[in-house]
Amino acid sequence: DNPQVMTAMAAVYADTWQPARAIEILETVYEQDRGLEAPHVLLGLTYLDIGDTKGALKWLGHSVHLAYLAGGDTEIALESTRTRLLDAPESLDAVFALADAESAAGHPENVVKLLSPFRQGNGATGPLFDRTPLLLPAVTLAQAKLALGHEDEARALLADATDYVQAHREMGLRTPQIDYLEARILALEGSPRAALDHLRRAVARRFAGISVITWDPALAPLRNEQLFQDLIADLEADQARMRAALEEMRRSETQTSALYQP
Repeated sequence: DNPQVMTAMAAVYADTWQPARAIEILETVYEQDRGLEAPHVLLGLTYLDIGDTKGALKWLGHSVHLAYLAGGDTEIALESTRTRLLDAPESLDAVFALADAESAAGHPENVVKLLSPFRQGNGATGPLFDRTPLLLPAVTLAQAKLALGHEDEARALLADATDYVQAHREMGLRTPQIDYLEARILALEGSPRAALDHLRRAVARRFAGISVITWDPALAPLRNEQLFQDLIADLEADQARMRAALEEMRRSETQTSALYQP
């Protein structure tokens, strides 16, 4: 009954594409202790990964912009992230969240203003590389630099991001998130076939946070490719199955509970 242990267990289920089980556990944690933030955010992200944007909005808290971006509500995502940064101007998470929203909105100049101060020389070091690989800020900055025609700076960032990937692979970390990151890098470098190959591997394994594929600007060069569209269609079908499984689980629990009512 330890909420921290239960949250960790739910994270394992979410990361091995068993979202219905993860949601069941996390909702139990919520009933036990409504003051914990981490389980709520994970619950929102898991709802988002099965395509339930409405369910995600209820739980995501400071990360609510991810649900708006996945739902195509870019302006609302911008508003929420700008407000968050005003409320917490020293928060790197708030800066990076706004940069993601500005990138999705097609404002590369704003992305450069937000992220350039965190570039610490050459090499995969500093705050731009000290985040989850899924939406690595260094790649977000590289995409903005390319959009503005600053190709040399963008190539340097992408080279450092490639070193980041290689370092993780040498440590034995061969997660789908790393494959996804490499797909982003290759797409921006102008290697769509290689990018799609990495993206295919990542999506085939599923992973927590997979909903970013629906709006990630770094993948724009791939979106007209048939393989990309097939990957999205397959994922959406799987998300529908996961939502149905969750509903079936809840029906079964309701029926079981009714049997024990006095």
